[in-house]
Amino acid sequence: MTAWRNKLALVLSGNTAQLIRSIPDLAQIIEAPSDVASEASDPKVLLALALQGFCAIAEPDHPLVVFLDDAQWADAESWQLVQQLTNDSDLVFLVICAYREDDAANDRLQGIFGHPSASGSIWPWRRLDLADTGRFLADALHAAPEQVREMAALMHAKPMATPFSYASFCASLHDRSLVSFDPERRAWQWNPAQIRAAPSPTTWWN
Repeated sequence: MTAWRNKLALVLSGNTAQLIRSIPDLAQIIEAPSDVASEASDPKVLLALALQGFCAIAEPDHPLVVFLDDAQWADAESWQLVQQLTNDSDLVFLVICAYREDDAANDRLQGIFGHPSASGSIWPWRRLDLADTGRFLADALHAAPEQVREMAALMHAKPMATPFSYASFCASLHDRSLVSFDPERRAWQWNPAQIRAAPSPTTWWN
């Protein structure tokens, strides 16, 4: 950690405070010094410089991975910053964007990955199949796959398609005591008939 902290201090120069203000959790690995003022005064420029410095510590053997969830909610300036970083051929890092498909998000991602210095792929979402559902439940309920096979089939038959909707549905079942933990058996238990009759999560994002 000390080696990485020293590298960050070197590449960030006078932009450490700006980066920590934007990403407070970084204060756990970067000390918040009384930075020397940067020549740039525009907060947007300061943030871009700070992020470029932060990403610059990545090396081919130790690339930096940036995960952006719900990227469809990002504003134009945020997308511009992402594009600025991905267009920098000197940076060694991977950007993963998870987003709900719409025309605006598609256009923005195509603009980013279409740049000559950037490379990337857009993988379309697919509905979880029955095997995926079984693995999800087996992991969530700490059970063997054969123990959750019937419950997996019941859930897969409902209009759900993502781990998020499955997790929300399971939480709803637990809240209504349709899935409960038996302390004596040290195992989860449920009634298939009640789960079959449980309302489908039509209001959740699927």
